[in-house]
Amino acid sequence: MESDTLANVEPVRVEVDVAHVQTLNHTEQFDAAEYVVVRRDVSLPVQLLSNAAARVEKAVLTHTSGNEVQVDAVCRGTSTVVELALPVTTPIGVYQLTLSGKAGERTFQAQLKQKIFVLFNAWSKNDGAFIDGDEERQEYVLKSDCRLYVGNLSGMPWNLALYRPDTLRAVALLLSASSLQFQQLADPIHVSRELSRLVNEKVVLGRWGSTYTGGRPPTFWRGSGQILQQYYNSHGAPVKYGQCWVFSGVFLSVLRVLGFPSRSITNFNSAHDTNRNRTVDQYYNDKGEEVEYLSTGKDTVWNFHCWNEVHVQRPDLHPCFEGWQVVDATPQEESPQGGGYCTGPTSLKAVKEGRSMSYDTDFVIAEVNADIKKYILEDGAPRLFQVDTSTVGKDISTKAVGSDQRVDVTDSYKYPDGSVLERDVLYSNYKELVEANYELSFYVPLVSHTPGSDITLEVHITNSGGKRPVEVVGHVTCSAVIYTGKILRGVDKKVVRQRVGVGATEVVKMGAGERILAEFPGERAYLMFDILLAHNGSVQVFEHKVYVGPTVPKMEVTLSPSSHLALGEEAKVTVQFTNPLPFKMDAVSLNVENDNLLHEDLVHEIGDIGKNATIYYNFNIIGLKIGTFQLVVGLSSDHVQLVTGEAEVVVTGVRESTDGPASLMHLIMTGGKELESLSIMDSITGVDLNTTANRRTHQTDRYESSGGLIVRRGQPITFFLLLGKSLPPGTKFISCATFNLGMRSLSKKHHSFQVDANSMVEGNKIRIELNTPSDAPIGRYYVVLTLDKGGHVMVVEKNIDLILLFNPWCNADTCHYGGCAEDLGEYILSTVGHIWTGTAESSYGRPWQHSQFMKDTLEVSLSLLDQMRESSFDPVMVSQYFATRVTSQDGHGILMNTGSGDYSRGKSPSSWVGSAQVLSEYRKSKSPVKCGQCWVASGLLTTLLRSIGIPTRSVTIYGSACSSLGQDVVQYFTEDGIEVPSPTSIWPYHVLNEVYLARNDLPKGFGGWQVLDSSPQQEREQGTKGVSLGPAPQLAVKRGLGMRHNAEKFSDLVNGLVRSYLIHGDKSLTLAHVDASLVGRKVCTKAVGVAIRGGVAPHDITVDYKDGTSRASLSSTTELTLALDVANDVVIGNSFPVKVMLTNMAARSVQCQVLVTGQGSSHPGDCGHILRCSLNQSLVLEASQVKELGLLVESSDYLWNIGGDGFLKFAAMAVINEGGATKGCLVTSRSVRVKTPDISIDIPTGALHLYKPAVLKVKFANTLGKRLTNGSFHLFGGGHVLDTEMSVGPVSPWSPTEAILETVPLKKGQFQVVVWFTSDQLVDLIGHMQLEVLD
Repeated sequence: MESDTLANVEPVRVEVDVAHVQTLNHTEQFDAAEYVVVRRDVSLPVQLLSNAAARVEKAVLTHTSGNEVQVDAVCRGTSTVVELALPVTTPIGVYQLTLSGKAGERTFQAQLKQKIFVLFNAWSKNDGAFIDGDEERQEYVLKSDCRLYVGNLSGMPWNLALYRPDTLRAVALLLSASSLQFQQLADPIHVSRELSRLVNEKVVLGRWGSTYTGGRPPTFWRGSGQILQQYYNSHGAPVKYGQCWVFSGVFLSVLRVLGFPSRSITNFNSAHDTNRNRTVDQYYNDKGEEVEYLSTGKDTVWNFHCWNEVHVQRPDLHPCFEGWQVVDATPQEESPQGGGYCTGPTSLKAVKEGRSMSYDTDFVIAEVNADIKKYILEDGAPRLFQVDTSTVGKDISTKAVGSDQRVDVTDSYKYPDGSVLERDVLYSNYKELVEANYELSFYVPLVSHTPGSDITLEVHITNSGGKRPVEVVGHVTCSAVIYTGKILRGVDKKVVRQRVGVGATEVVKMGAGERILAEFPGERAYLMFDILLAHNGSVQVFEHKVYVGPTVPKMEVTLSPSSHLALGEEAKVTVQFTNPLPFKMDAVSLNVENDNLLHEDLVHEIGDIGKNATIYYNFNIIGLKIGTFQLVVGLSSDHVQLVTGEAEVVVTGVRESTDGPASLMHLIMTGGKELESLSIMDSITGVDLNTTANRRTHQTDRYESSGGLIVRRGQPITFFLLLGKSLPPGTKFISCATFNLGMRSLSKKHHSFQVDANSMVEGNKIRIELNTPSDAPIGRYYVVLTLDKGGHVMVVEKNIDLILLFNPWCNADTCHYGGCAEDLGEYILSTVGHIWTGTAESSYGRPWQHSQFMKDTLEVSLSLLDQMRESSFDPVMVSQYFATRVTSQDGHGILMNTGSGDYSRGKSPSSWVGSAQVLSEYRKSKSPVKCGQCWVASGLLTTLLRSIGIPTRSVTIYGSACSSLGQDVVQYFTEDGIEVPSPTSIWPYHVLNEVYLARNDLPKGFGGWQVLDSSPQQEREQGTKGVSLGPAPQLAVKRGLGMRHNAEKFSDLVNGLVRSYLIHGDKSLTLAHVDASLVGRKVCTKAVGVAIRGGVAPHDITVDYKDGTSRASLSSTTELTLALDVANDVVIGNSFPVKVMLTNMAARSVQCQVLVTGQGSSHPGDCGHILRCSLNQSLVLEASQVKELGLLVESSDYLWNIGGDGFLKFAAMAVINEGGATKGCLVTSRSVRVKTPDISIDIPTGALHLYKPAVLKVKFANTLGKRLTNGSFHLFGGGHVLDTEMSVGPVSPWSPTEAILETVPLKKGQFQVVVWFTSDQLVDLIGHMQLEVLD
């Protein structure tokens, strides 16, 4: 009997719903029948078909190389669907899926009919090819067309043909030719580098400046589709021919097919540095001819060069170097790091910072930023006569996200030409050649011409500085070249011998016919004029190259009857072209690639077009897909290349049809009997949410009402259904609750989950007990309750509205805080804040009312959570998103940060004393509130995150470095001791946040406090959305580890070096001092449970940020030491001393000059105007002598000039002179806070009682030395007392003023009130006091 059963078991088949699977993987547009295209780190559902119960015991993916990957297989309950978990470490490529297990009592082994093509996953944060942002993924991974900037800034459309079946097959064929080890195929770094070689070795054959017999000239191609199809159909034979833009376009297709976020880049005036010394070295003989001097080859500058970028992580480098990487498939030079003709991946950050690292960084640095050094050979030896620092690397371009606009990304590759940082990157001197006052000046006007006309070059020579006529000698040569600078042939040469009179201008001319450019079949040639002129009898030499390209005729493309098509509708296309050249065009052909409008590519050989002749050509297109598309027609010939005509085509909807309905409706049928309600359930009259008890147990009883019961996830909830009549006690129901994320009024809910509920009758109520998952998304929910009694179901869906928050009291919640209850009282429940500002020597605690339980606060937080939708389950993502939305420079944030100075568009940051003020104004205006600074943003973020249950605190870094990532802070001082602006600076303080989170996404040990910054000092990387850093583990910051969420950037804030340079009169630099003590001087936060009152010190947590290892400071001299002493606190209006201490450490006397200067400084550390007082003294210090110098700063020296945030910055410099030359220099600086008078608060009546009128007595002394007008006191109680304000009359200089403020206590308990004073002359006077209100 058993054998009969076994005999009846059919073979197991494995199938997959391709459309469903590819939709899950964002690969639904691929339609190769033999492949199921998936992305790694996504579950793959497959179905087992068998007439017996089948169980999978093993799932294996076999790669085309023969290697195997075993994957986990999980059955969905009793379903025949098996989920295969593809690891994020899966090597990319083509696999065969084999499942084995048991069907009934028999073992089986079954294979999926289709092959599985595994790609990188730009949607997975665990994948090395991840890129953030849906728009970015749509553009850089999924988009099947782009624009290549070929010789101009207009851009040429290029069809990437990503979704053609032969494209996918061609990429699979290309991968099979890889020399990578199997596991290396899992690494986007190795794969992108290998592909840059394979494209030029296997797919496209490059050729420059020669005949193109046996293939197509590079200018023929308008897309990758024909090339990849030919490559596949020829079984891997390279396609002839390509140049850089063709390599870039084809490489981009391959990269995007495999899942790489990628784009094409064009660099204009691109250097080709053969010996990788970051310079283009050009040598000229005495005939004006450029010659090859070094055996390494001839350096050149290409008119333009196209390459690609991929967005990948770089675990092999410091994390700051991940992101966009240069990869180049054009075979220029063999890589010194192996691999043949390949380039990259090269970090853009490394290129910009001039770092030599993997891979091929020096070559790319030269491409965008090389100096052109020009030598003349005199007796066989080179003499440098000119250095061009600004020609190379112009208008670096790519296509914009979501449009066909050009985006200039030059700033991502290099600092501005001529800037100090740009020169530093090249490790060259600021002036390699001393510019002399030459007698002659040269000017070359731009050359323009019309099609078919002759081309004329002019060189204007002016004798503007001479006292006598001079003779100019030299040569002007004209050559036909290609865009790489390679000479096709010489055209003409002119010997120049020109006399130029005093004050006169002479013009040297040379002409050439454009017809010359048509002599090179298939080649886009240029005329290059090379000018080399010298002042006879002087060392002055002038060299300049001018390139003149061919004019490109226009071609018209029109559609009839319309450019708007319905899906499946055809249109007629007419191409019109007139030959404007004074000669016949030979071998003309048209080429059209478009996967959305053509079933197959169109190539039409037209033949010859006579002089001034016009041709017309017609063809049909059809709307194959819905969307807006560019129809691009390319024309090429032996004489003219890259002629393009374009027309926009819009395809919408479907054609009307009488054969059936215009739309389809899917009917969803449910099995089982119709549900009926129990008659006793019809008596449910309402819902009691048990609000008081739930809010008390969930620690949410202090929240103001916000339209729902406020509870925390992972904790039981109890509520009641009210009945109109009693039921038998103890009656139980099978029940469940469906939580729908979003407001009930929304027609579409974003996310839902179900939980089982315990339901039991208690008198005239049904008691409902349930628990939410500890990882549920937080936000607003409406709950639908289902009760089942004996198959009869009742659905209750009204009046059960909840607000779900994070739960730091729950062990399973990822924001669980394991500390004591007092800590959670501080970091979640405390409304009293203390944000530290000032300086390390004079810390000042600003009071801050968080008001996290106010309705406005929770409403703002909930609106932010609504935007996150189901992503709100993760406190890491939530805290990061909130940080990006707190500050804004683009009109989408809550607060508009302003560094310092002009607050006329809003309120001064110092006028904010609590979050409620900001959030209330934001909700009213629905636009960013003006103005804020880092400490306001930090207080606001603490409020918002505490309101949703994330433990949060504000943290202050004193001496916070502001510089490009990985770079030291650089300060520049003139010889007068004045500090000049620099791209880097030290902020006296910077306030950020910490959140307490488990980090399950990171290795064990990195949970706990995480650093988060909503107003970072550093400039954002191009393309980064929002403005924030973190959350990064505090431990990773301390250890300087590169981890997700910018840990290394936070480490730079507290661990950087300060390099001080002396700028000499000739603009050369001397490194004066390297100081390791100025950055990260102290890190502090408010102490737990400490009331805000005068004299409370901050809680120092520096040890949590710095490892305690001191780094030695370096000086340019060891003969002297220099110390600067300034008062820690200066009350505005008072005078104070500045002292300098010099010690001669040498055994001989030392002559030096000492300078002390002061400048107004803003909170961000910028240098302002110079103070009126200064010290400049020359002296001789004897051996071992100690000398103290002093300077008294009067109020009149700084009151007119103090920085917008009340800081002065003093710098002391000692320059050692010996024999008239500078031998060494010491520099040190110090910031001083100029504080305003404190306001004292007193309660004359003693205790305060709820709702009973009360008075506060406030008082301060005017130290400004001038009368204060339009003064007023403001009382802010954060909702605990009635806010009030009172104007006061003019306040006399040096006299006290006081006022009585009337208020009413509105809540009982302990809390803080803040009083501040404003006037026309003086702001930012603050006082605060801890109060207690009794019944």
